[in-house]
Amino acid sequence: MKWIAFLEDYFTRGLRLAILVCVLALLFPSARFYALLILSLLLFLHGVTTWKRGGWRYVVPLLVLAAVGLTALGVANHERNKVGDYLAVHRPLALSLAPDGVYEGEGPGNNGPLRVRLRVLDGRLTSVRVVRHRDAVYAFDDVLPRLVGRATLDTSDLAGFVFRNERSLAGLQAAMENAVLPAIFDAPRMSSFAKSVFYVTANEGGRITLNALAILFIVLLAFDYAFGPTLRPGLGQSLNCYNCQACVGVCPVKMVDGDPFPMIMVLQARLGNVARVAELAKYCVGCGKCAAKCPVGNSGPSIASAAFQVWRSRERRRRKIEIQEARHG
Repeated sequence: MKWIAFLEDYFTRGLRLAILVCVLALLFPSARFYALLILSLLLFLHGVTTWKRGGWRYVVPLLVLAAVGLTALGVANHERNKVGDYLAVHRPLALSLAPDGVYEGEGPGNNGPLRVRLRVLDGRLTSVRVVRHRDAVYAFDDVLPRLVGRATLDTSDLAGFVFRNERSLAGLQAAMENAVLPAIFDAPRMSSFAKSVFYVTANEGGRITLNALAILFIVLLAFDYAFGPTLRPGLGQSLNCYNCQACVGVCPVKMVDGDPFPMIMVLQARLGNVARVAELAKYCVGCGKCAAKCPVGNSGPSIASAAFQVWRSRERRRRKIEIQEARHG
């Protein structure tokens, strides 16, 4: 069971949630930067409040990552500004600058990224198709036919044809420009490094996005609380508790500190609060009546014993670490 001890020592609930939030941030582009920023702030505060107990292990790497991140963001912004300056001079972008061919590009739509595929022949658009988008289904029906035959990438005169949805039109133009720009020999190009930086720092926050993030975080929290007890034999049964208090009715103790007993002990074990379970275990008389009455067979003495073993092993490791730090300090 050494791997379980390793998980408990290094993958605490806070760290597990931090890893899950990182995964969530990568999969949730509309609030990726917010999620990572909040995560970094929480880790920093945790490191400051636990500095003497090793919290510097959080703070120092975060400060280094912050410096590296700011530098990377500055470099990426410099590349994007060069592209923006080029477009400011050459917009509307003349298709005569690009060789004949089929191009694909992506831009920010009204409800997320949109991707276009266009064909250039003899300096003119011969076809334009939106291959992926999340805008209204009718958003580009009247726009795309009007672009065919044009010698420049310009949607400024099409305003109003998308039910006043100017953001969709701006995203369409940006996607077309991003498709053609790499083919223009003298146009600046954004490196893969800059693209990856903007991928990580993507953010389109709003009330709907924040509500969705809150719901997803609650789901992650519930998952982690269910995951924790399963790491130790005997604690997993606490997940089956119905909160029916049938065990309380037959327990000779019934109440501890105003909480129904032994149900409070089972619930604390479900939450992974083994220290509290160890405190409550001294009130258990070990009669086993709760297991006989419980509809799923949960045993208070069994859960108390399993939680006490976990708590005792954690305390031993904690004291061992303190002794080692005292010797080297």
